[in-house]
Parts: sequence; structure tokens; C-alpha cells
Amino acid sequence: MLQEFIQQNMIRIPGGQLSYPGINNYEKEVITFNKPRILITSNFISSTRELVDTLLGVNENNEELILIAKGIYKDPFYTLVRNKERGTLKVILIQAPKNKDGKVRSGLLKKIAQVTNSFFFKQRTKLDKYPYFKLGKAEKVIITKNDTTIII
Repeated sequence: MLQEFIQQNMIRIPGGQLSYPGINNYEKEVITFNKPRILITSNFISSTRELVDTLLGVNENNEELILIAKGIYKDPFYTLVRNKERGTLKVILIQAPKNKDGKVRSGLLKKIAQVTNSFFFKQRTKLDKYPYFKLGKAEKVIITKNDTTIII
């Protein structure tokens, strides 16, 4: 059974990264982001257009971005990879945690949104309708292939 651990200043969720590895600690195979912005959605990210406002805001403020989503289609995935390789963006996609039946665990995503002061983009919302300031923030995010730890 998947477990999440909510402690005083930390939340741990099952699931590691989906996107281009970007490992910055090769010995431990860990990715660490300091003071990242966090976008949380139960949707698939289906087009690059959905992310334009978010990516512009993150880039202008020279911040790192964590995308927690159900998944991502090829076009936006390759756009993120190209920009990451150019050094334009520091971004990683984490697959949203799912139940045994494969449905996204919306309750857990809501908790993550709550502790990071993020807006939770639900199934029926479009990402391009929400501005950059609706992104959450964390002190640190540590990502391995098995889980993600968000430190608030």
C-alpha cells in the first residue's frame, strides 16, 4: 500500500520523476530543488500553450519549477527538455500519486496544495487561465526514483 507521511514541516509522496533525469547528486541518484515553485494538477499536460504563463513567470524570476501532474504529452515534454538542456529552465515533472485502480489521488494533491500555498488545478480547469502567482512554493524538494519529499 502506498503511504504518504505528513510531519511538521514535510510531506512525502510516492512516485519519482517522469521527466528528463537532471540528477544533481549522481552518487545517490537524487534531484534537489531549492525554493522551487510548484504547480499541482490532476490533469494531463497536453500542450505547451497550457504552460506558457507559468514558464514565463518562473523564467523571469529565475526560479525552479516542479510540475506534479497526471502525465504529459510529447509536445510539451520535448519543449521542457529542450529548454532545460539550453539552461533556460530548471524544471521537473513528477507523476501525481494514484490509487490501486489508477485514479489520481486528489485528496493527497489537495493536501500538497494546502501546505505549499498552491492552487490545485482540477480536472475541469485549464492551466492557461491561472496566473503565475497561483503556484505554490517550498523550501526544498528532494526527488528520487521512488518518492518525492517536499520540505516546507
